[in-house]
Amino acid sequence: MSLIKELAGKYAVIAGDVVEFPGKKKESGSKVVPAMPNFHDGQYLTAKEKENIFKSYVRFVNSGFEESKFTKNVYRHLSITGFNFIAHYDIKGFYRTRFADPDGRIKTYGNIAGASHLAFNDDNTSGCGDLNKAIHDFTVKSKSKFIDDAKELKKQLLIEQHKKIGDQLKDMGHDV
Repeated sequence: MSLIKELAGKYAVIAGDVVEFPGKKKESGSKVVPAMPNFHDGQYLTAKEKENIFKSYVRFVNSGFEESKFTKNVYRHLSITGFNFIAHYDIKGFYRTRFADPDGRIKTYGNIAGASHLAFNDDNTSGCGDLNKAIHDFTVKSKSKFIDDAKELKKQLLIEQHKKIGDQLKDMGHDV
């Protein structure tokens, strides 16, 4: 297998950076345990469904954004809310873009933390204003999970990439 094909199978270019998937993570932020909001039934989601989505989102963030904890119900809600995410048609693409990529995670924090008050209005969200507000408030309280951990992840990825490329160049007979 050529070096180019081998690298292409292990790395992706995101926002101008070469990123390996899945990246290792070092968690810097502590877990945030929010009070459970008092959800009400909306046009498309019952109060219980909203509670399940919120609990899943909290587990996902507190896990350090483990892909296995990124559930379909969280994906569906985030991808259709007022948090200004572009349309994504597959859960894995949304996860890679918004959470596996360190720059994407920082942008995701900005989208949710900077959400317009319209995202919290039931008239604009088919009755999901309470869920959007809960996700917003929890995300703001979890800033270090998004920002600090993303910066650490990016640093680790760059160190790993540098080492692997150096090793591959040495294997090819180049002095590094």
